[in-house]
Amino acid sequence: MKIRLHIERLVVDGLPLAARDGPALRTAIEAELTRLLAEETPGDRWRTDTAVPRARAEGIRVAAQSRPAEIGLQVARSVHGAMGRAR
Repeated sequence: MKIRLHIERLVVDGLPLAARDGPALRTAIEAELTRLLAEETPGDRWRTDTAVPRARAEGIRVAAQSRPAEIGLQVARSVHGAMGRAR
């Protein structure tokens, strides 16, 4: 099964990151979402094309010294959870 996910815009507010951390954050989010989706058993959740105009993810807790990769894991898990609720 092939899953194609397109996130047009992901808004993350209040994170202890600098603009230069954006690419590392994006890479971590993409990698973790790929891993989470690959682990799922194909089922009704992904049988049809679905467009969701907006999904609100749960908040995450981040320490001030967290690295972009660590934050990316949490963001991806939160987004993944929101995907399930949006369907």
